[in-house]
Amino acid sequence: MNPAHLNDRRPRWPRLIATALWLGASLSATASEPEAAATATNAASAVDSAASSSPVAPPRPAQSASLPSMKTPRCQAGASEAACCCAANPPLRLDLPPVRLPTGVVGKDYSRQLSAQGGQPPYKYRISGGDQPEGLALDEQGKLSGKPLVVKNYSFTVTVSDDQGRKGQQAYSLSVIAAQAAKPAAAASSPATATLKAVSPREAQAKVPAPRRPQVEVFKLDAATLKLLVPTPGPEEEEALKQAAAKQAEDERVNGVLIEAPATAAAAASAPAADAPPPAPGPLEKPQIEQLLQLLTPLLNVEYPTQQLFEAALDGQLCQFVAELTRVSAGKQGVKPPSSEEFARACPPTDWPRRLAEAQARRARVAADPAKAVAAASLKPATPDISWQDLAPSIMPPELRAWLIERSGRKYLLSFDKKIAWDGKGCGCVQEEIGGQIYGFFPDWWSSGKPQKIDFSRLHRVSVFGLAFNDDGSLALPEHMEPGFNDFVQQARVHGTELDLTLYRNDWQFLKNADRNERDSMVERMIREVPGRALGVIDRRLDDWASRIIGVLPGLSRATRMGDGITLFLDKLPPRSDKAWRDQFDAFYKKLVEGLIATLRNGPNDYTLNLVISDRELATPGAFELDNLFDYLRQAEEPTLLRGRIHAETAEYKSNTNLTLRFIVTLSEPTGDSKKALRIKLDQSTAIRGGDRRIFLRKLIPMVSPRSKGGQQFGDDLIYYDDNYGGVAFWPLPIKEVSTPVDFDQNFDTAFLTGSVSDFKLAVRGWVCEHRWPLRAAFDLLLMVGAGCWLAMALNCAWRARWGRYMPLGALPPLAVGGLLFTFDPALKPLRESPFLLWTLLVVVTIWAVLAMRRTQVEKP
Repeated sequence: MNPAHLNDRRPRWPRLIATALWLGASLSATASEPEAAATATNAASAVDSAASSSPVAPPRPAQSASLPSMKTPRCQAGASEAACCCAANPPLRLDLPPVRLPTGVVGKDYSRQLSAQGGQPPYKYRISGGDQPEGLALDEQGKLSGKPLVVKNYSFTVTVSDDQGRKGQQAYSLSVIAAQAAKPAAAASSPATATLKAVSPREAQAKVPAPRRPQVEVFKLDAATLKLLVPTPGPEEEEALKQAAAKQAEDERVNGVLIEAPATAAAAASAPAADAPPPAPGPLEKPQIEQLLQLLTPLLNVEYPTQQLFEAALDGQLCQFVAELTRVSAGKQGVKPPSSEEFARACPPTDWPRRLAEAQARRARVAADPAKAVAAASLKPATPDISWQDLAPSIMPPELRAWLIERSGRKYLLSFDKKIAWDGKGCGCVQEEIGGQIYGFFPDWWSSGKPQKIDFSRLHRVSVFGLAFNDDGSLALPEHMEPGFNDFVQQARVHGTELDLTLYRNDWQFLKNADRNERDSMVERMIREVPGRALGVIDRRLDDWASRIIGVLPGLSRATRMGDGITLFLDKLPPRSDKAWRDQFDAFYKKLVEGLIATLRNGPNDYTLNLVISDRELATPGAFELDNLFDYLRQAEEPTLLRGRIHAETAEYKSNTNLTLRFIVTLSEPTGDSKKALRIKLDQSTAIRGGDRRIFLRKLIPMVSPRSKGGQQFGDDLIYYDDNYGGVAFWPLPIKEVSTPVDFDQNFDTAFLTGSVSDFKLAVRGWVCEHRWPLRAAFDLLLMVGAGCWLAMALNCAWRARWGRYMPLGALPPLAVGGLLFTFDPALKPLRESPFLLWTLLVVVTIWAVLAMRRTQVEKP
């Protein structure tokens, strides 16, 4: 017997019970040790799959690791497996992905409980590295709490240790944003049901508040959004970046180059953001981030006028990327890739909303019960193979796609304070050799306040975006509609480009929420007010001195007014799933278009009405079915009908009224497929046939958003538009060094120029066209001077005897100026192409010959 036990007088039964319990735990651990290890491994590798909507489990973050466990004396070498109890506990693991913590707000209470899995509780937590959020503290129980003090993106590492000394680590990121200004709360003393009894004298003399300004929403992916895909660099990475920037600056200083830019860039990289946006859904590892950057870069800074077009461009780029991946993978495996028809049916997925809802539900379940999510994930394989049909949502999960769409939205109020300024000096007028109609949209928010270089020689019409109508039928007029702000109109007139004003609206709640009587009253008021007010805006005469002189100039002059037509652009249409709401919109649209047609038909000038329609809406039941669109064409242009069809020698027929109607179709990307799908849809329709279809196709103007480099596909698309449709519309219009692809001129000339013109003739024609109004004034002045000289010679014999011989020389200046105008003035193009001048010349020559023959011959005495 051990002597030590003789001196121990404490009761032995507690030690006996502890020994029995220890032996039972050891035997249980020995029997289940392989299963426990396998369960821990599967749970660690498959938990991300439960938190992500992707069919493939995203890899675990590289920062997450479980350190080797510290062995107790009973687990040293030489000990039996039955005596080793530490193997019964699974590896220690800190928290679950995602590693991005909820966003904090400056000055607001923040609390987040971190949790660990495995090991032997109790756990102790501490921040072991990185940048600890200012104002927040992490206690030993894993609670991160406090009030954030600084707007910044933080990255830090948390270490947890268990009762047996084992440790685990996890890297976290936390974004802190600025607090938004609180809205003033309503006074508690004012009763909700109180009625108005009186108003103050000051309120009685106040103005009625202006109607709410409509908002325009467009979509553009920018570099700041892509930057959010990359996790915030840790302290070590920031220090390495600073050292690299300093080394580059030193090298450039040695070479005699200014170093202000690198120094500024380094400072900007280390400075906290003023208002940190929410990070991208994650976690995303480096290979996935690099893949997404390669996929999304071609869409950078390309603006799309509707969300539908942006989503189509995003899906088109994704499917193009996936198609290349499948082709490469099939080549490596030595198998045949999916056919184009099979791939088109699978990509893009048609159930993005369902996938997004499932992904959000999974993420909520993981956040609510992490342990249960681990157990469920452990039953699934860690790295399953991915079917090619699921490649698209695995590369771009639904949550990430929805985040990109939300981040790319841009809203602009229709109260623009920047003056539109265009500069087309030297480009000449619209080239006569262009086949088809070329449109360009100019969004007001692209105005910089400084003259922007535009090549008007390639634009028949420009639609200025920014004229909207309110619920009461009034128009929201931007600043450039006021006198003194419309110099851009005169600039377009100089180059022979027609100007349209875009009538816009994207809010249709009044068709859904209002009761029947109120809705009918609002619709009737809009139909009655909007067309007439829009016509009043485009017919308003310009009041600057140049426009007044041009308006009264004898001869080839025209009244200079604000616009030449209206473009109707309606966005965010009610969904077809809500049939009652959509039916109300269809009825309203039909009445509005018919009201615009009737109002413009009664106007005093020639007009153009452009209806913007999505390629996915065109020829579908409702407002945009072909029967309705063709009825609008008949009402607007009153074409000559023969046996119920339009009678015209060619597709380029002219309207029989003062109104021309065209349909601008927003074309979804990839345009290489959608342009053909649109043509097939029209060819298969039985609503229009034969010559009517040919004419209708020439009324369609596809609208596209050019990228920074168009490439061969862009050039092929332009040729297809010229061959099959009536031209093309660009959003936005080509602005030099801003929105013009580098190869735009070459692709445009190849597609639309029907003939070649020498550089000399092009330069002379451009100069004459830009200066045609001064030349017209000079021609009128020369004619008046010539008429005065001829009258003076006829009345004064002395003058006639002295200067009569020089009279033919006085005819040379008006002949020269008149010849330039007749050859190059666009207003005289119909006269040049008609036989009227030839017949007039023949009649004059004939009369002169008859008079010469009948003249009495007088013999000299």
